[in-house]
Amino acid sequence: MDRLLADGVVVPIDAAVPPGQYTLEIGWYNLETMQRLSLVDGRGQPAADKLVIEPIHVVE
Repeated sequence: MDRLLADGVVVPIDAAVPPGQYTLEIGWYNLETMQRLSLVDGRGQPAADKLVIEPIHVVE
């Protein structure tokens, strides 16, 4: 599938979360089967089933 899909998502963070650095991981699922989908890298080779986003920093 040679398509680019862009979508914005707001991730709420509970006020009780202590300040610090956190890793955000995202994954995709088949809506019919709820099976986790695999990712491919830039060469089309199988990769992990999640994408690790740059660390986020909670400051207050």
